[in-house]
Amino acid sequence: MIGAQVDMHFTKGYPSVDLSDPWNKNVLLEVVRMAIPLMKHPNYYRINGKPAIFIWNEAIFYNRAEAYREIKEMVKRDLGVEPYIIADVLPRIMADRKVIPGTPEGEWYIRNLLLRKNDGGDKFIDAYTSWIGFYSVQGETALTPREIEMYSKLYREHVEAWSSYTNGRNKCFIPTVSPGFDRTFDKSFNQQFPIPRDPKRFAEMLKIALDSLGNCKEIRIDTWNDFYEGTFIEPSVSDGFTYLEVLEEFIKELKEN
Repeated sequence: MIGAQVDMHFTKGYPSVDLSDPWNKNVLLEVVRMAIPLMKHPNYYRINGKPAIFIWNEAIFYNRAEAYREIKEMVKRDLGVEPYIIADVLPRIMADRKVIPGTPEGEWYIRNLLLRKNDGGDKFIDAYTSWIGFYSVQGETALTPREIEMYSKLYREHVEAWSSYTNGRNKCFIPTVSPGFDRTFDKSFNQQFPIPRDPKRFAEMLKIALDSLGNCKEIRIDTWNDFYEGTFIEPSVSDGFTYLEVLEEFIKELKEN
């Protein structure tokens, strides 16, 4: 994941960034350019031998084709291989609606947010993913205690549907798992219901994710150490080594099978 303090031109209304705007495109290219020395390090995250670039909240970009093409070419000139672009673009699991392929909401999402009305950028993306275990945490679509209680069932349906769709587009589906999410203390964030941290749910999500892996064989854990929003799995005073132990047990079962 590449992060930087950037100054882009946002459109009014739904926050979005037009990458045909030369300023916006150059800002994005400069962020990637600054990361190229890191990509040369032997420990840099790679998939199929390619340096991975994870674009968080990728759905805000549109008119992407030229910018993404230049990113691919720029990295290849320096490293000899194109980058592996992972887009955080798949919808969250929402309250009282199913945003999956085949539903009206899902088809609208595919047309307008996933494919950006065929702006040409999708062909440069290698993998689809989402964020924090597909939890929807804000506004009217936020999960309520009712959905949280049955989350494993909702997660399986969502993951299976988007895995099938993603594979059909010759992309890699990368499921995301997370122990929970709580930012209710931040009144500006507008999260009404916390998603309690739950090692049992976390273990179930890992197993479901494994059943729906894409061809790149990746699972994303959101997050390792974000203590602020309660998504961490690293050791803590409150949880000890609980989540690392869940992960260890999951890996042991993988090796045995």
